[in-house]
Amino acid sequence: MSSNVSIVPGLYSDLNAAVKASEWEKVLTISNKVLSESPDEQKAFQCKTAALIHLGKFEDCLHHLKPSRSKFGVEQKFERAYCEYRLNRLAEALASLENCDSLRDQELRAQVLYRLERFNESLALYRSLVRNCADDYGEEREANMAAACAARCLFGDSEQLNDAEEDEAIKLLARDTYDQLYNVACALIGRGRLDEAAETLSEAERTCREALAEDDQETLMEELAPIQFQQAYLAQKTGNQQRQQEARKTYQSIANAKLADASLLAVCANNLVCANRDQNLFDSKKRIKFASGDALKQKLTKKQKQAIAMNQCLVYLYSNQGDLCKRSAEQLLKSDPNNETLALIVAAQLARERTPGGASGGGGVNASATNYLESLCAQQPDLVQTRIALAQLFAQAGSPRQACEALKQLPPDLLFSDRIVSAVMRLYASVEDRDAVTEFLADARRHYSETEPDDEKHKILLKLSARFEQSGGNYPAAAALYSELLQLTPNDQRLIASLVHAYAQFDPPKAEETSRLLKETDSLLALTSGSRADFDADQLESSFAFGSKYSAKRAPGPAKSGEKEAAKQAAASPASAAAAQKKKKKKGKLPKNFDPAGPPPDTERWLPRRERSYYRGKKKDKHRQMTRGPQGATAASGDLDVRARQMAAAAEAAEGAAAAAAAPSESAVGAAAAAATATKPKQQQQQQKKKKARGGRW
Repeated sequence: MSSNVSIVPGLYSDLNAAVKASEWEKVLTISNKVLSESPDEQKAFQCKTAALIHLGKFEDCLHHLKPSRSKFGVEQKFERAYCEYRLNRLAEALASLENCDSLRDQELRAQVLYRLERFNESLALYRSLVRNCADDYGEEREANMAAACAARCLFGDSEQLNDAEEDEAIKLLARDTYDQLYNVACALIGRGRLDEAAETLSEAERTCREALAEDDQETLMEELAPIQFQQAYLAQKTGNQQRQQEARKTYQSIANAKLADASLLAVCANNLVCANRDQNLFDSKKRIKFASGDALKQKLTKKQKQAIAMNQCLVYLYSNQGDLCKRSAEQLLKSDPNNETLALIVAAQLARERTPGGASGGGGVNASATNYLESLCAQQPDLVQTRIALAQLFAQAGSPRQACEALKQLPPDLLFSDRIVSAVMRLYASVEDRDAVTEFLADARRHYSETEPDDEKHKILLKLSARFEQSGGNYPAAAALYSELLQLTPNDQRLIASLVHAYAQFDPPKAEETSRLLKETDSLLALTSGSRADFDADQLESSFAFGSKYSAKRAPGPAKSGEKEAAKQAAASPASAAAAQKKKKKKGKLPKNFDPAGPPPDTERWLPRRERSYYRGKKKDKHRQMTRGPQGATAASGDLDVRARQMAAAAEAAEGAAAAAAAPSESAVGAAAAAATATKPKQQQQQQKKKKARGGRW
């Protein structure tokens, strides 16, 4: 016994040196020696516990802390709870921390509550710790408190959140370090304040680069990865196609980096699957398999795991793995029956399939898909997205009335929104059921008149209903709707004009009375501010006759209108009239090679050749066109044609009658010749093509 007593002090000396040097394997070995020599040594027992924790041997540590093995294990509740926390036995860890009031116990309890997704309790505990602790770990506590606040905004129950309280809580968060700034940005993302979140993330990145300027590149990238990931998420969520491509590149760089944060890699892989959509399925399969691994599930929240599981179902759907898709989605629905996205995935897979007998609901839609959605709606009447999907399937199947009935089961606020109203009107219009549209619009107007009579949507609905009745010829109903709308928006000139038009169809006196409410608008005053003499009636008529292009080309500008007025005033005086009579007409220009003895010059010589009246276009290879005409005819074929002989006799009789009549004037002959020329067949107008001389050959 005396030898044992002499060995222990020396072992403690070696144990103390090993602890100071953080040589935990050596600490474990020496502690075991001390305890084997003297099991009642409490210091050696505590050193062994610390060594096992530092070496990550949490199961061995829990076995070491069992009360049956040592009486000192009961006293080390914090160490027991920490080992259970690291082994993801969160409920046991929380139970081990009961009745523990020390600061380190409270900090571990706050972390356990955070992992249990009891974010409200965790945040309250962190706030208490920040107020009551004054040591060197204040910044870490502030960062943890911001993380709890961000998690509550991102993953908490939205129905239990108070907007004002959440915004005030975010405002009070510290923003001194890049960790704090990052968590504040996540909280802002959870509240939907994306622009502020982007600015905060930029500030966090700048602060991180400044703080780690002297560290190596690997450490810097490890700390920057979460910040850059959130920036990519914002680009994917709010940006255009170019920003989404930038987000994809950032995701790929983070996924390919060898980072220690496994949860970040899992979420990054999931977001890449979302970016791929139904493209690049091989890459999506690989990444979703990594994100859904069992080792990573302990590091993700419940909502994150649900999102990854739903994306896995979508990958199965896009890759035509129907059985896996349905089985996975139905398994998830058992744990979350109110998840409409999963139900829609199952319905989409059913709609793709063919029944054994080839039956479908029409329009290529499987009837089992509509039956499945109808059963879900019967079990849970408040499923909004499911009813809209059911209506879409009915519409694709060629059953617009059933689609309308499915939409009518929606809540009134959603049913009478502008998009749903437009959809119902189109569906009823496809079967030409105007009475159903009228009834539906009346229900919509009644809803808004009872709930929000002054709302802009009510006015839009009244105008839509009035135009619908007017288009159907129901002018009294249209006039009544316009009158009701005019009470909400008085002095609306366009509305008064529409009302006058409606009254004019069935009550002209009322239309005349209502027309007195019309006033001259600014555009009408600007149009009539000048003299009426400025408007040329002939030009106005010709502009309508020849089209808008001609009127735009011939419309006189302000300067020309002024010149025209000045010319009219000058022409009114006698002196100007005499000067106008003496003024000779200017001769036109003649061509340089003009020959007075020859034919007159072409009056259309100033126009491009394609715009001249006699232009017939270029004909290539005219000698080949003879294959289209009469083939095999002889010189005497005209004499053998009875029809030709009859026409020749009629022509001779006409010439005799013309000779007996009075001789026509020269102008009449010219006009007749022009008419005859214009009515000749095209084959007579074609000029003979000159034969080209053949060039010499080598």
